[in-house]
Amino acid sequence: MPTIESIAVEELTTPLTSPFVIATGEQQQLTNVLITVTLSNGVTGVGEAAPVPHITGETQATALAACHTARDLVVGERVQNYRGIAAVLAANLGPQSTARAGVEMAVFDAFCRHLGCSLADFVGGRDETVRTDDTISIVTPTVAREHTTSSVEAGFTDLKVKVGGDIERDAARVSAVADTAPDAAITVDANQGYTPKEAIAFVDRLHDANVDIDLLEQPVPSEDISGLGRVRDAVSVPVAADESVFTPSDARRVTSASAADVLNVKLMKSGLVGALDILGIARAHDLQLMIGCMLESSIGIHTAAHLAAGTGAFDHVDLDGNFSLETDVHPVTYGPEIDIDGPGHGVEIDG
Repeated sequence: MPTIESIAVEELTTPLTSPFVIATGEQQQLTNVLITVTLSNGVTGVGEAAPVPHITGETQATALAACHTARDLVVGERVQNYRGIAAVLAANLGPQSTARAGVEMAVFDAFCRHLGCSLADFVGGRDETVRTDDTISIVTPTVAREHTTSSVEAGFTDLKVKVGGDIERDAARVSAVADTAPDAAITVDANQGYTPKEAIAFVDRLHDANVDIDLLEQPVPSEDISGLGRVRDAVSVPVAADESVFTPSDARRVTSASAADVLNVKLMKSGLVGALDILGIARAHDLQLMIGCMLESSIGIHTAAHLAAGTGAFDHVDLDGNFSLETDVHPVTYGPEIDIDGPGHGVEIDG
């Protein structure tokens, strides 16, 4: 079995077509890190780190540095020892979650390419097409309607709306989306922007306006697990934990407190090994799963899509983080379907 011969890292930067605004911050460009793993037999795999300072606490510079450190930790390791590699990265890189995830992603991609299988095959064998939602950020109701119209015309049936600021403005934005796409399933994502009292009042406000939503995601600050549980107990819609769940330990804490109905798995929080472990925890507690993303290129998006397709475990799919990039590493069609191609995660990097 081949070993990891080298790891190369470089910046992966491109502007966005429009600012991406959520309750905790704004991004105007993709500032990620590209990781390339080369095996002793010449096979290569690529991964991506997508640091978001207001979510993961990382920057492109810190992620680059962490990936350079990872090179010294895992070069020479057998590529099939992906769990051991993940453990070494976790022990030495600590909170640099996206850097760890990017290196893991490249290792899995290289291993699957060596085996001649897709990542979806490796994690479970299913290879069906994955359908994602489309996200509307914190914008005016007019812009929200325009975005929603484009989404519906492109075939999206599931939409996510960002909230977490002023309740009335948030409700107006969600109402604009619901009026424009009355048949769409709508997730509302507060990105930690409310107190428990505000979150409950916001859901009540939508109810009074006869606006139905299908999921309320991370309404309160990540550390407020008891507040998350209070919201879950008080509202009539399912509640998802996102920023509250980075690791399997976080997932156990949320499930032990009965604080959420859905766990949102993002590779940039947990890595692939951690994601598989969280999947098991959710199944053991009969919880639903969402798979989400940061602002990522096709590398991260397709890796997550392969995980979703291969396991068949995710009830909600939010993998639209590459739609707003001016340039991507792989051709992208704006639409809900993500094809599952191999080998590995199927994304080829020219040059």
